Amino acid sequence: AHYARIRFEQSLRRHAEEQLRQLAESSPAAILTVGATGEILAANAAAEEIFAANGSALSGRQVRDLMPMFEDALRLPEEISGIRTQAHTWARRADNSHFPAATWFSIYGKGEGRRLAAIVVDISDEVREREQAHYEDLVQQNRVLAGAVSHEIRNLCAAIAVVQKNLEQRTDLADDEDFEAMRKLVAGLGQISTFDLRNQSRAQLAAEGIA
Repeated sequence: AHYARIRFEQSLRRHAEEQLRQLAESSPAAILTVGATGEILAANAAAEEIFAANGSALSGRQVRDLMPMFEDALRLPEEISGIRTQAHTWARRADNSHFPAATWFSIYGKGEGRRLAAIVVDISDEVREREQAHYEDLVQQNRVLAGAVSHEIRNLCAAIAVVQKNLEQRTDLADDEDFEAMRKLVAGLGQISTFDLRNQSRAQLAAEGIA
């Protein structure tokens, strides 16, 4: 009965290990296990893809080449136990290109058995979308400010036009070249103040590949 119980427990353990292995391999997020010396002990398929290993295994590589923050975390005193945290950092692919990453990791064990287990997600798209939204907000704010300035310019141009018309009626400046040049300058300033800022901003966004 004791032998049968041991066999049954072993079968349950193998089944649980197989389920965990399948879960790790099917995960879209990178999963890494790092040893006490900073050596990557295990990595799932998503990790190979995210870090662009190009067929070469990540196992055996030093984690500082990919995620320097993990090596710094492993250097924390062993007295600090039960570390479970989340952080945003920059990661490095095998081709030395960098990308922003969100990671959740924990550290357990002591001495040579010290381990770091981590989940890593490439958030390049999220950062790009956030920067795009920030840029569009900035453009909108600039457009509102420019619209307010244009409104004030139009008011000034209208006031100048009234004064100009009064001067034309009361004096002989109607045929004066300088007076006519001033009238054209005021008209040109008025046209600038009515420039279609909204369409111009959209055209600029489209030209930069953002809109």
